[in-house]
Amino acid sequence: MRKTTKAIMIAGTGTVLALGIAFGTGRFALDALAKSGSVEKEVEIDRDFAAELAQKQQERIDAEALAQRDALIEEGSKAENKTVDGVESQVKGLYLLNDIKGMSIVPDSKYYAAETNTDDPSKCEIVAYETNEAKSPQAIACVKEVLSTAEPTAVIGPSVNVQYKWPAGQEDSKMVGTYKFGIDESFAKDGAKYAVVSIYPGGFYQIYKDTDDNPNTISINAAGNYTDNLVMFTIIRID
Repeated sequence: MRKTTKAIMIAGTGTVLALGIAFGTGRFALDALAKSGSVEKEVEIDRDFAAELAQKQQERIDAEALAQRDALIEEGSKAENKTVDGVESQVKGLYLLNDIKGMSIVPDSKYYAAETNTDDPSKCEIVAYETNEAKSPQAIACVKEVLSTAEPTAVIGPSVNVQYKWPAGQEDSKMVGTYKFGIDESFAKDGAKYAVVSIYPGGFYQIYKDTDDNPNTISINAAGNYTDNLVMFTIIRID
């Protein structure tokens, strides 16, 4: 087996040690300096053994990454994350929600029946994942600016990014339909009204009023008026 020696210089006074490493010679001396003097020792490293350890470490990292991926898929596929008030989303994908108690999307069949440039919306996939001011400061700043004039007393609630993936050649398609969001009890308030602010790349926005009478849900009829397949929806409460 190929072996190499490396030296590590450990210097210090008493029991306090400082570690210094010098490379380039292929050989090091291990000096432990203390009040009583110094001790020099050669350390041999088996390169084949080191490569084997590195391979095992990479296998552990890959296994952890795969486990995390599987956990995300499992979480995003839960029925409660894509079902609101008994209405299950008709758009497949991952729904990674926590503060929002589910989101469902029902495409507007009449719109798609008349739209010749867009395929069946059931072929679209989405990834929905919650965000906040720390993760999306510019988008949340847009929400605040919009509300400063439109609804200055509104309370800003949770936000969710929705990214759409359409089949090749239809990347500019719009997701038009009814979106439903479940309201977490920590954000709900008796007698309050709700709305959703949508922010699109470039600063374009829309405010959608709640169209249902259920105090635990919000329903909006989204027109999908945007040029990019990404939107952030922010729930707001109007006391």
